[in-house]
Amino acid sequence: MPTRPFDPAWVAAAACRQDPGLPGETAALLASQAWAHLLDIGRLDAPELSRRLLAGTDGVGATETNVVAIAAVAFCESSDLRP
Repeated sequence: MPTRPFDPAWVAAAACRQDPGLPGETAALLASQAWAHLLDIGRLDAPELSRRLLAGTDGVGATETNVVAIAAVAFCESSDLRP
């Protein structure tokens, strides 16, 4: 059973800590989309999540989507949360 629901604010903050150059607004936008993509993917797959975030967001690069995807998967793993 999950210890907590998906928390986009936590994911965005973790991504910003990992990449201090990542704008908070960008991290928040990507993190807010991450759970829906993970549900579509059906598993915790950071590379696929990053690809989907990149494809669905104009003006955002691969580095930004990758950092957020890794943070989202790490959050889910630490919370025992599975799509």
